[in-house]
Amino acid sequence: MQKLLPGIPRDNASQLYDWSVSDLRERCDLSELIAHKLVQGLNDRLSLDRELGLLDRSGIRWISLFDPDYPELLKNIHRPPTGLYIQGQLPQDKKSIALVGARRAGEYARVAVRLLVGHLVQDGWTIVSGGARGVDTMAHEQTIANGGQTVVVLGSGLLRPYPTSNRKLFERVVESGGAIVSSFPLKVEALPHNFPARNRIIAGMSQGSVVVQAAQRSGALITAEFALQEGREVFAVPGPIDDPLSAGCHAIIQSGAKLVHRPQDICQELSAVSVCSFVEPEEAKPASNRKVKMVQTVIGAPDVDDSTLLGLCRQPTCVDDLVERLGKELVDVQQELLTLQLEGRVEQLPSGMWKVTR
Repeated sequence: MQKLLPGIPRDNASQLYDWSVSDLRERCDLSELIAHKLVQGLNDRLSLDRELGLLDRSGIRWISLFDPDYPELLKNIHRPPTGLYIQGQLPQDKKSIALVGARRAGEYARVAVRLLVGHLVQDGWTIVSGGARGVDTMAHEQTIANGGQTVVVLGSGLLRPYPTSNRKLFERVVESGGAIVSSFPLKVEALPHNFPARNRIIAGMSQGSVVVQAAQRSGALITAEFALQEGREVFAVPGPIDDPLSAGCHAIIQSGAKLVHRPQDICQELSAVSVCSFVEPEEAKPASNRKVKMVQTVIGAPDVDDSTLLGLCRQPTCVDDLVERLGKELVDVQQELLTLQLEGRVEQLPSGMWKVTR
């Protein structure tokens, strides 16, 4: 809490419940919008009571960042989720890899996933994905079929699983010893702006991310983006040159992602990377030119002027204010902030606000 809100009293954090919007803005360096939402949330004790009741009745667990069961790899990303809702059992080891791709995946993806997952499970890897249709579903199903463990990360609350067509699959994931995970309260619906946060968790829980079939602007590439941001490995399966679903994979391969020709390509690459290298993160440093170039390839070029954005960030500013002042889409502003962060030109403060680096 001290890291997230440095201005709160160290000896009596409960005073936070009595603070006004102006107190939070002055002491914790928050925007008016965020301070207002925080005051609303702190005052809504009934919501907390309802959530606790739902947890008791559903058998779902909530674990905090300080819980020993919190995934070690996820714990060490920049600003990890403060807590996770979990149904089932999280794997105890750190040998996890993400497998993501197109929702409209075809037979080529099915063959690739079957080949990769069979070998990865045999080699002891846990498969992490997002539970969506297409490649995600294939990855979870193949892991279960091969007797492995898989983790589904949702972009909704666990009592509102999405897509609803995969409810039976999610039950099988838990029955087979895997887990369903979300950072969202139990009854939150699957809204579009939830999915970047979900993709960030998928990448954060994994030593590397494998992309199987993805169009140029596929949401699966956002997972690769977050993996790059955290210094994790990114792999891509090439496909037919006349297939639009090959475009995203080919673009990131051209920019430096590891080409996957066979399952051993993944295992050999990750075996050379110690899991311990993810356990004690260093201070954030500007990314290499190669990494910045790959991210720009993955996310495309957002229609946001970086000089204007840098000017607005001379003082700490929240992303909601930036979206309003720029008149741009949230995803475009977030993408430009990520690129500037990788270049070492802006930083995200513990409060979540953005500021130019000195």
